[in-house]
Amino acid sequence: MRVPLHALALAGVLALAGCASGPSGPALTLLSADQPDTIDPHIETMLVDARDAVAQRLGVDLGHVETILASKDEMASWHRQSVEREFVSLFSQKHQDRMADSIVESRLEDILAFYDATEKAIIFDVQNVEQYVSRLDGYGVPARDAAMTLFLHEWVHAADDVLVDFETLDDVYGGNNLAYSAVFEGHAELIARELCGQFNCVDSFDAVASAFRHRNAGSATLDVLPGRSGDSSTLRYYEGRRYLERLVALPDGEERVLTVLKQPPRDAVSIFAPDARLDAEREATNLTLQAALSAFELPMTEGDWIQFAGDPSDANSFSVNAERRERDVAKRLQAVRGAAETVFYEQSGSHFLLVEIRLTRAASAADAESLALDAARTFRRRSGSLIGAGVSMRNLTGERTMLDADQHGLSGTEHEVRADLYSQGELYGALSYTATASDDYVVEVVSDLPVEQHVDTVRSGRELLAALRN
Repeated sequence: MRVPLHALALAGVLALAGCASGPSGPALTLLSADQPDTIDPHIETMLVDARDAVAQRLGVDLGHVETILASKDEMASWHRQSVEREFVSLFSQKHQDRMADSIVESRLEDILAFYDATEKAIIFDVQNVEQYVSRLDGYGVPARDAAMTLFLHEWVHAADDVLVDFETLDDVYGGNNLAYSAVFEGHAELIARELCGQFNCVDSFDAVASAFRHRNAGSATLDVLPGRSGDSSTLRYYEGRRYLERLVALPDGEERVLTVLKQPPRDAVSIFAPDARLDAEREATNLTLQAALSAFELPMTEGDWIQFAGDPSDANSFSVNAERRERDVAKRLQAVRGAAETVFYEQSGSHFLLVEIRLTRAASAADAESLALDAARTFRRRSGSLIGAGVSMRNLTGERTMLDADQHGLSGTEHEVRADLYSQGELYGALSYTATASDDYVVEVVSDLPVEQHVDTVRSGRELLAALRN
């Protein structure tokens, strides 16, 4: 449903309940209690004020962007359309519906709002916003402030789309989106907090940000579980804002922010780098490695394979313990010149076959060997968490092989980890991981392919390294 700000026909949607009156007026509702087919005038004024403040701050026209207050069913429909346009569209039709349903179901209770770059619309889930405002009341955040921080954040997304064109960027970055998302979520948080100065909601913004970081004591967030790996939401929102704060603090910070919006880093390690300036040499290497992986062909003669870019370092690469994270980031920045990842899925069988290939260029041959060894150890330690609830992993093994140029086509070291996979007590496959280090390159292959096909893929990975060295 698409309607202008002043005529949102969503009969039967609940107003924001449990919100204390703010100092400037009565409790806010999304929809008018007296006329449930119209928006509360206070909310309408806030949406317009937030839009105009963002438009002026970022120098864009947002008059074309629509705002939509949606019921849960309507939000599901909007979100599904968005998901189906993303990577899900790469899969065959027989998988698209199942995947879209699964993704929407997993996210629907958590999404407050999202900006649809194709439809040029901001869609708010009325029920989730209601619960969001009610929960924040426990943190001392007035209803008006809670709503305004959300409105400002979403309008920044719409403004960034005008500045950089999200759909074009999505085509370039594909599934390589962790650092990409951190830049844009961080920018939305940065500008929203700044503009809260105009609306007297800075303290409330900080309370909201704190509540977000502590939202679930059972998840790995930066404050709650030190020593654990961070979750991607914290990285995108909180660390993304911290990254842009460091960037904008530089003498030419505004120009550098615009540059990063137009060309986000491809490796999330850049989000944590002490020097926030975009490393042109590292980005050039990242792009070269990504191009090499995009041209990589699996040694398979059969199957319905699809391929898209992945993240060379995911949220689990970064400890939530600040001291440990700084040490790991410093090591990676010193030891790694660039990295990229590609992901393959085979979708013709009853379950997907997965192949992930990560390519890293190290600062030296010694660094490459160290990275390969650490990566194999990390995979072995974490591999149990990769297995679904209905699948068990047994017979975990690991070995190290010295590669001979005459026999293997290149010299170096190879680390292998393998385990049998069982479902309901029956052996049905294997999980295999191999890290190959040669000169200053490392290629990692993880798959649940039959062992002989995994070995063939590793052999192709060695050929890729040999070609890169020449």
